Amino acid sequence: MHHQEANPHKTLALFDFDGTITRKDTLLVFVRYTHGSQKMIKGLFFLSPILILYKFGLLSSIYAKESLLSHFYKGGTTTYFNTMAKNFANGYLPNITKRSATDRIEWHHQQGHRVIVVSASIENYLKHWCRRWGVECIGTILAERDGYVTGKINGRNCRRQEKVTRIKNHLNPEAYEEIYVYGDSNGDEQMLKL
Repeated sequence: MHHQEANPHKTLALFDFDGTITRKDTLLVFVRYTHGSQKMIKGLFFLSPILILYKFGLLSSIYAKESLLSHFYKGGTTTYFNTMAKNFANGYLPNITKRSATDRIEWHHQQGHRVIVVSASIENYLKHWCRRWGVECIGTILAERDGYVTGKINGRNCRRQEKVTRIKNHLNPEAYEEIYVYGDSNGDEQMLKL
């Protein structure tokens, strides 16, 4: 369903996050931030059969991501998780953010364009980074129950076709005269066709 909105912007800029705005995959960096390198390496070793099957296309990205999230975060309080996510976004993400990407975001702001980050990254930390840069955020939503992290994703992993679906649920692309799309992987191909 498209939101009906008066559109003061004629131009839309859509940015992927991991690898486009940042120099690294942020989920693994977040795991290292919250658990330390040693626990992260042990966890990845434990998860290696799942991660290998995912790399060979034998398991879905959502299964691999939920396995990783469950291993490291299931059962933790959402309050603690969200505090760590905010600290990570404000304290660590600036260290791996590409200056060229933030310069481009600033240019779009100066032109009066609407800017949205659309990413498979977890919204818990992504939204804080986006708020700091004055851009909208569409990301993967982490499920919680009764104040605890479940390790599951609420809905779908925001990649490939899901990016397009989420964008279209957020706005009507046809309301824009021009759309810029910035992405770095095959997970962005569908978004590039908007």
